[in-house]
Amino acid sequence: MHEHNPLTRSSTATTRSTTDMGGIKPRLSLPTKIGRDRSPGLQWHREYTPETMKRPRCLMIDYVRKEAGARTRKVIAEEIQDIYTLKKVYAGKRDPSTELRLFHIQNWPEATRFMIHKFRLHEDDDLTGQSGFADWVAQKKPARRAGKPLLLARTWKVSSDPWRRVTKCAVGLDIMKRYKCSDTPTDRMGLETRVTGLMGYDDADNPILHSNVYAQRTSMYVQYSHPDLATPGPDVVSPYMRQHDHRPLDELYDNGNTIIIFDNSDSHSINDTLIPARGEWESRWRRLPFYLNNIKNSGDEDEEEMRGDCMRTITQDVFKAVAECWDELLEASWEHVSILEDKIFEHPADESRAPELWRNSAKWLKYEKLMYGHQDAVNDLRKYLVELDGDLSDEGQWLKEAPADFKRLENLIEEDLVKRTSNLSELMYKSVGIRDTRESLRLGASMWRLSWITFIFLPLTFLCSFLGMNVDTFSNNPSIKWYFISAAPFMIIVLIFWYLLKHWFAKSRQMPLQRGAYEALFIELQTMRPEIWTRQGPREYVHPADRMSRIKWALMTRWTSGDAIPRASGISTEDEPIGTWNRVKRFLIERWTREIVLASEEDVEATGGLVFSTIAKTVESSVGTALPEDMAGEEVSDFEDVSERGAPARNSGVLVEERADADVMWDPNRLGIREVDWADRMGRLRQREDERREKEVSKEEEGLREEKLEDEKDI
Repeated sequence: MHEHNPLTRSSTATTRSTTDMGGIKPRLSLPTKIGRDRSPGLQWHREYTPETMKRPRCLMIDYVRKEAGARTRKVIAEEIQDIYTLKKVYAGKRDPSTELRLFHIQNWPEATRFMIHKFRLHEDDDLTGQSGFADWVAQKKPARRAGKPLLLARTWKVSSDPWRRVTKCAVGLDIMKRYKCSDTPTDRMGLETRVTGLMGYDDADNPILHSNVYAQRTSMYVQYSHPDLATPGPDVVSPYMRQHDHRPLDELYDNGNTIIIFDNSDSHSINDTLIPARGEWESRWRRLPFYLNNIKNSGDEDEEEMRGDCMRTITQDVFKAVAECWDELLEASWEHVSILEDKIFEHPADESRAPELWRNSAKWLKYEKLMYGHQDAVNDLRKYLVELDGDLSDEGQWLKEAPADFKRLENLIEEDLVKRTSNLSELMYKSVGIRDTRESLRLGASMWRLSWITFIFLPLTFLCSFLGMNVDTFSNNPSIKWYFISAAPFMIIVLIFWYLLKHWFAKSRQMPLQRGAYEALFIELQTMRPEIWTRQGPREYVHPADRMSRIKWALMTRWTSGDAIPRASGISTEDEPIGTWNRVKRFLIERWTREIVLASEEDVEATGGLVFSTIAKTVESSVGTALPEDMAGEEVSDFEDVSERGAPARNSGVLVEERADADVMWDPNRLGIREVDWADRMGRLRQREDERREKEVSKEEEGLREEKLEDEKDI
């Protein structure tokens, strides 16, 4: 007993062959097949050699009706490789005990023409024929447009032949088959059917042209026998009246339940068709009743039910083989895109890869179009097969796994091929844009240097032109010294004028986000010396210890203020400041930040008397202005000038460093300011305001009393 269902899968992965994947590394995004029984190792009568694999072949399998009292059904399989043997099969009438007949024709045009005649596929009558299907089958290779293969997928709806008492439908698919370059000689392959080439890795993990993809054509014809199908009335003329052969129709044509698979390969090998010769699918079909009995665990299935199950299984297996071919192709295409990703990630700004990206986008567009065609064919055929036997109770049972398989394949094409290639194109164009922008900035810097050279020599050129004029003033040919005497002050005047324009007028036009562009440099400097740098720039109160440190700090403060801020350094060389002078300034700022020596706190406190006096006066004026007029004189007396307490008279020029530490408490006595009880002062202010309001109310009441008394006197 088999533990798993051999015709269904426990995952959405399609059935996969046991052949080698041709060196293609497995893709992690592909689901793996789990819990599927394999076909038994059936013995074939003769072995194929490489020469015989190139010969055409037809596999015929007859599913015979179970005899009365028999426990098993008979399955007759025969491999035919000459047209005489094939015609001999139809020397007489078809055996009535054959419930279902399967033909798998591989690379055999003569057998194809014979089947077209035997099953009347060439009939273009809208009532009884499949118009255009015979032409599709006879054309082994896909059609071409503009010199390239045009991949299509078609279905032929259900038609009935009441005189033969059969209903029929058909499907035709163009598929893309991958061939390894090392295994298949390209001179034997048709260049007119080559779709594309795919890169892959060789044994040494070097990227090479690994595979070629060729277009192949496969078709399937399904015929169902309806013994009870009514013949039209005399008003409808039979199409068989015009034929010269007056033998019975059951002798001229095969009117039984039949499935015909027309399979072709571009290499002319029966092992390279969609369904390989003697592969897993054919081995399954040879023992199909055995599989179906194991699935249902019953041996009393009637003939009609067994026939329907066999037809559903065979048609499902054909589309599983198509999905398996897609899986193999997508694995090779996934590796092709991975190689292209490695190339572009190594040099993202190399625009020479753009044509290759465009060609790959065109490839994936062909994949998508063919996938949509296959999906439409599956959906149409599911409806036609239900109508084939006239029994709508099995709706949804035909090709029930195919829609999920092809939907998964569509998602793989979109996610693994189309989106990845689109992301690579976007990355390349953005990198090229960044590179071109930097080149433009460097070109602008070069033009800026050239403009400076022109600016320097412009006053000198003007003086040369002025002194060289032929006027009476210079008729005596004055000495050359006058040129240098006038050039020096003239240059100084021009430089002063430039300085005023740059540093005075341009300050009102600074960008509001200018300092944010250099935040990385300030963060780096703050990490190095947090006592003198912040994330917004240099601190306002810094006391260098010696003269050299003060000079360095003054230059650094000037260079990092306003529009003179140098560009942030960053990590890579692409983030370096533009211009030599900016790079020199950044280098000096980073170096001097490490070298600056700050004065100790004792030195700051010893020289801070004048600073404290200045702050006290400022606080005094601020408090005097803020207090009410009637308290200004009283509150000002609460502050004392610390300059009278013996503070040094000289001005040290030192500013107090700003502190933001939470553990430093504010001590007003350090600044010579007496602590003021603001709560008490506010209380007295409120009391005086209340007294003033009471006086105003009492005055109003007295006025009202006087007016009342005067009114009484008048009365």
